[in-house]
Amino acid sequence: MSERQVIGRREVLELLGAGMIAGPASARQPRTEDAALRQTLDGLAALPGPGERLRALAGIDAARLSPVGRADVLTIRFALQCDQALAGLPANAAERYPLLLARACGAPINIDAAERRLQAEAARLQATAARLFDRLGIPGNQCGDRFRALFADPACHYGDDDAGRAAAVADMSRWLGDARAALPRWFGPLPAACRDVEVAPLSPADLAAGKPGYRVLPGPGRHGTYYVDLRDIRRRPRWSLRSVVHHELLPGHMVQLPLEAIAGPHPLRLRDARAFTEGWAIYGEMLAWRAGLCADPAEELGIVHWLLFRVARGLVDIGINGRGWSVGQALDCLGTTMGDPVYFAPFTADIAAIAAQPGQRVAEALTAYALADGAAKRSNPRRFHARVLADGALPILLITRIGTRA
Repeated sequence: MSERQVIGRREVLELLGAGMIAGPASARQPRTEDAALRQTLDGLAALPGPGERLRALAGIDAARLSPVGRADVLTIRFALQCDQALAGLPANAAERYPLLLARACGAPINIDAAERRLQAEAARLQATAARLFDRLGIPGNQCGDRFRALFADPACHYGDDDAGRAAAVADMSRWLGDARAALPRWFGPLPAACRDVEVAPLSPADLAAGKPGYRVLPGPGRHGTYYVDLRDIRRRPRWSLRSVVHHELLPGHMVQLPLEAIAGPHPLRLRDARAFTEGWAIYGEMLAWRAGLCADPAEELGIVHWLLFRVARGLVDIGINGRGWSVGQALDCLGTTMGDPVYFAPFTADIAAIAAQPGQRVAEALTAYALADGAAKRSNPRRFHARVLADGALPILLITRIGTRA
């Protein structure tokens, strides 16, 4: 769930010309100052360090830019400020993690407050899971143990054959139809391309090449498609796949990424606000769940399991990178929370990835909750959704500003 294929700029122009999509006015009508900004941003890589790059941006007045340009400069400037502070610290300095976390989030972050938020969300999700397990008659006191029992239930699994894989794709396609029908509740007008999406299995060639699941965004003469990896279908119980639909397709990546391609944010912003893409897709899972699309307790537990995965990853990020946890402590956190790992992230491999990317998993989780907080302040969240999606990936600082003003 981390791969992406963004529509090229030429294809965006073709779509606009064909009338298939209608980009936001702020993206289609850049101000003259934006051209100078983009030229400056294009030249930043040639400058020797963050101090020089910040000086190159010093004369740019964000208020004179289009919303896309303003988001570019504010996001990139904050990241460079973090980089400048990090450059002055030794490799083993305790102060590095707070700065790396701030850079990943695109906002100043209090680690203790972030940890408390993730712990509170984990507790809420586990309490919900307990109620759902009780309804299904799955006993136990620890959430992880009860999830292990659900994973092991043969009634929840598809057959390990062509018919079983076809049944999984059929279920995912039906759930995708539920989400497509719900789009007007969540959004205003969307590009037609956002609805022109489908689920398909990996092709024999993809399987032979060992490719994981991946997505292809809609384009001229091309459906948006999520190719789901079902080769080890015994590890993908039915209840685990609905959340995949809402994350990878609707209202997740296949809404956000096509709109971002239209807006055309600078590649440096996409790098510096990269938590937004995953954060939006996690929020997409929340949207579908809170809209009541899940038909039974097991489906709800699938959503809860994926959300617990995101929260537990954030807690492990803080634990490993900010609190000095051992691998054993991280494994205990993941195991007691989730039971079994999600399909693509075995616990030990995921812990190694978290250690190699300090702050990133916290940023993804906190981005999702920043989006949820902003939408919760509105009686109708459609206007908030339109604003946070109109100009491409945003850091938490800008999401929060929109949430307080929308």
